[in-house]
Amino acid sequence: MMKRRSFLSLCLGTPLVSAVSNNTRETVWKWPCMGSHFRCFFHEKPPALLEQKVKTLLKHLELTFSVHRPDSEALSLCRKANAQPSNPIPVSDELYELSKLAAKYTRLTHGHFDITFGSLTNYWRYCHAAGQVPAPQRVKLLKKRVGSDQLQFHHLAAGKAISFHPHADSLLLDYGGIAKGYAVDQVATLLKQHQLSEALIDLGGEIFAFGNRDRSLVLLDQNGKPYGEPIAVTHGAFSTSGDLYQSIQKEGIHRSHVLSHSFADGLREKLSITVKAQNATLADTLSTAAHAAYGTPDFSSIVKLCDEHWIT
Repeated sequence: MMKRRSFLSLCLGTPLVSAVSNNTRETVWKWPCMGSHFRCFFHEKPPALLEQKVKTLLKHLELTFSVHRPDSEALSLCRKANAQPSNPIPVSDELYELSKLAAKYTRLTHGHFDITFGSLTNYWRYCHAAGQVPAPQRVKLLKKRVGSDQLQFHHLAAGKAISFHPHADSLLLDYGGIAKGYAVDQVATLLKQHQLSEALIDLGGEIFAFGNRDRSLVLLDQNGKPYGEPIAVTHGAFSTSGDLYQSIQKEGIHRSHVLSHSFADGLREKLSITVKAQNATLADTLSTAAHAAYGTPDFSSIVKLCDEHWIT
């Protein structure tokens, strides 16, 4: 059975739920990462040099998936694949794995999560920075570039590769609704490989805890104050998709940063959805998809994939 509660988000880059430590002896790592902030809580002291290994891993994943760095592998794939339609472009195992998983999740969520929305999300960010509402004709044009069926996956003798369909038109990929969750899961795998039995990982609100020790996730209101009772967590992932501070507001018009096939210029309703799932990659994806699907017949089938969900 799923529980529903109403919570309020705080602000862009701040999670709906915040990991806290009640033990002053705990080890806490924290540093800027992937356009946000990374934090990791340990009761047991991690091995020396592991912190640097985690930093190196996260830097590598940022360079792989970032849509903001012109030197990222993801943008390099888009440039090469658009210039050479149907020609398989060799990619790293990480980019191949997450791209193929994203295509699977697109089918699972009835298209409400889709990394091929890149042209539209890029245009939305431009409009947000300029303080203007997306132009309908421009949105209509960019929407023609969307479609996960334009991605083709190849296993070659030399390794893994991705190509774009020959009819793809300037396809741009955006891993913003899945990459941070994936990064959290990769960090968790690395920590377990070093025999750590418990930890809580938080990357910009993508949260994953493992082990047998209870942790507290504190809910925050719009003023950053604790809201309600803390949630006791031992194992599982939490992700929030909200638009309190990620929306375009102009002359009574509201356009969320979350896009859908029905509202390719941004959802009209102010909303925040948090989900709990078995891993952070899935939680990240489902929170985005549930947000995009809210109010549609697909919403109920998407949230059934979650362990729990909360709606603001």
